Amino acid sequence: MNDTIKTIIERRSIRDYEQQLVNKDILNEILKAGTYAPSARNSQSSIIILVEDEIVKNKLKELSVKLRGTDTFYNAPHIVLVLSKKDSFCPIQDGSLVLGNMMLAAKSLNVGSCWINSLKDILNMEEAVDIKEKIDPNNEYIGVGALILGYPKNNIWPSEKTKKEDYIRYI
Repeated sequence: MNDTIKTIIERRSIRDYEQQLVNKDILNEILKAGTYAPSARNSQSSIIILVEDEIVKNKLKELSVKLRGTDTFYNAPHIVLVLSKKDSFCPIQDGSLVLGNMMLAAKSLNVGSCWINSLKDILNMEEAVDIKEKIDPNNEYIGVGALILGYPKNNIWPSEKTKKEDYIRYI
């Protein structure tokens, strides 16, 4: 099995993190991998935002708790937001591919990740106006998803889940 397929098969969503920060060079490699995702008509409609501002990070976590009843950012040391231009041909698909590339890149570098799907709902909350203005002052983008990054707590990676029998079909 080649390294790429091995990485795909071994990638897992991590929901418990060490508080150790990921080295900046490694973070930049992960973010850069996102820029190589395919996009409809090569529109490159997505943007990637590494949230370094602790006030914004804490506000995102607070709004997550208000929205979902729990911190869906799982106390991860890094939060990445992926937004796509509203008027692009396939904004959700474009941003999803960016997130997928970054999750695979993270795993290949032994960094844990988890896609946080509540970003769009969080950014639509009245209390998120200040965050939305900071990341999208012209209201051109929609939140596709957030990605949390960090090292798995005690270096524990979840085991493989059983795949459903009829996942692949031939006609």
